[in-house]
Amino acid sequence: MRLSSLGDVVCAMPLAMALRGLYPRANLFWAVEPDGLPLLQGHASGATPVPVPRTGGLSARGRAVAALRSVQPDLVIDAQGNAKSGTVARLAARGAPVLGFAREDVREWSNLAFTSVKAAPSGEAHSVRRILSLLRALGEEPPAGLPDYGLMPLEDEMEVAGEVLRRAGVPAGKPLVLIHPGKLRDPRTWTVEGICSLSELLLGRGYAVGIEGDDPKRSPETKRAFETLFARGVIDLTGGLPLRGLLGLMGHLAEKRQRRRSCLVSPDTLLPHLAAAVGLPVVLLAGPQDPARTGPLGAATRVVHAWEGLPCAPCRKRRCHYEEDRACMRRIPVSRVVEAVEGLVGA
Repeated sequence: MRLSSLGDVVCAMPLAMALRGLYPRANLFWAVEPDGLPLLQGHASGATPVPVPRTGGLSARGRAVAALRSVQPDLVIDAQGNAKSGTVARLAARGAPVLGFAREDVREWSNLAFTSVKAAPSGEAHSVRRILSLLRALGEEPPAGLPDYGLMPLEDEMEVAGEVLRRAGVPAGKPLVLIHPGKLRDPRTWTVEGICSLSELLLGRGYAVGIEGDDPKRSPETKRAFETLFARGVIDLTGGLPLRGLLGLMGHLAEKRQRRRSCLVSPDTLLPHLAAAVGLPVVLLAGPQDPARTGPLGAATRVVHAWEGLPCAPCRKRRCHYEEDRACMRRIPVSRVVEAVEGLVGA
């Protein structure tokens, strides 16, 4: 069970890969919300996704539970730890044991009422490590080293991504820095001023720069600022690639890194997790969320934050309640981001 956001789905993939390694002949099923289905397409674990809709009322949830119950599982693993996942897990189990987190690791204590087997406290800060610690309840140690996400784009998806870059005018062989701004009302989003300054500095140093991500709620001021950047040579990749298209783009840039030396600059959203999973270097702009808990786990990840003097950071709030909106993001200096980019792209 891992029903929630797309980033959460990616964080649970190493558990699916570990289970496949331990039980190569097992039938694995993954309860996931419909938005996450494209991520599980062709996943290396071979897990069969079962969609559990977020909307549609009790009838839609009932059909999803019926599909899960038809599996007749020998074991259900709740890798999410909230009331919703616990309820669906217990309904799907049909009397089979439901393995879940210890009290110290659940998101909502009500989840404890639905799990019949509770793992020992993980002692892990990061979400991926905490999920992998569930293996100890099965008598196995979590795999050491960087996690295996089992997430790779298809060859034709990477070819399409390459064609998108060519049509957008990305010079072949030139180092590409892909900037993902985030969403307008998300407290993790960097400032428009920071994005514009970073783009112009990188252009001046000979990098190709692209901006990815299409937020329909973006303000007119932001749109005008981006249009100015595009007129100055920044590559416009804001057409809104589908999820598999984004995965193909991350995979293409990672595959071509030896020739192009690309990296992603992004706040802590889905995209840096996809990038780290396929091997693309990431500069993470860490604001409210603690990267030790939620940041991407990749071999080439640099974290930039500026929490000094902020008593509220890091936090997990959906809205910034400090006296200055997005205070921790506004304090991130462009010079440190440039330094992190050059440390990765020049490696």
